[in-house]
Amino acid sequence: VVATPTLLASIATDADRPVVMGIWAAFFGISMAILAMLLPGLLPLGGLSAVFIFNGVGMLIIAALLYPLLPKARGQAMPISFIREHKIIYTTPRLIIAGSGFVWYTASYIALLAVLPIALKLPVWVITALPLISIVGTILGGFLAKRIAPDRLANIGFALTALSAGLVWALAPAIWPLFILFFVMAPIPAGFFAAIPYFNETLTDRARATGGIAQMGNVGTTLGTPIFVLSLDAGGLTAVCIVLVLFCLAGMSCTLFLRRQII
Repeated sequence: VVATPTLLASIATDADRPVVMGIWAAFFGISMAILAMLLPGLLPLGGLSAVFIFNGVGMLIIAALLYPLLPKARGQAMPISFIREHKIIYTTPRLIIAGSGFVWYTASYIALLAVLPIALKLPVWVITALPLISIVGTILGGFLAKRIAPDRLANIGFALTALSAGLVWALAPAIWPLFILFFVMAPIPAGFFAAIPYFNETLTDRARATGGIAQMGNVGTTLGTPIFVLSLDAGGLTAVCIVLVLFCLAGMSCTLFLRRQII
């Protein structure tokens, strides 16, 4: 989560870097799509244990494939202060701008995949299709980041997501507004991952910014689902859409505030 995007940003050309980071940002959609397709077959083989075994074996295979491809030269070791590094990351606008917005995206994306199937009684094919649609939107966002400032692209995604939330609420239980929602939400992570090399030139700062976005992303995925589940229980689909709009506004506000600090 930290090393890979840092390596990608370092080896990509300036022209291709936004596209490369956009492809990397599609990992959310790709992982959810793979799980949606494989879980029905894995669970009967051994329940959740089979899922974890499959994940572990997959990681070992990836490690074996990558090992001969990665450079063997070692960089110079640097003494690191855990507390000092966190202070630098969270008090430097250009280092934390990506993480400060990404947290609101991660708080929404996985949570919506958890609560919308319940709220709208979605068939399995829709649950599988939604991450696939987000993959297309995220990769497209990487290409858009070549022409649009990454932070601005992310905020456009937040604005369109808020509007799409109103569409989902107004036209429920129609399914097609969900496809629009997940498509316009997808450029948000592409924008934030592209913002890491956009605002930070050195490998050290890019690693710091990537660490920040990883930490804030985990905060979002941890807190988002319980919040949306409680909202669904308290107020149904209406409450879910309201929370989504509020999260979008929060993401836009954080990004705009820190962008002004950088300028």
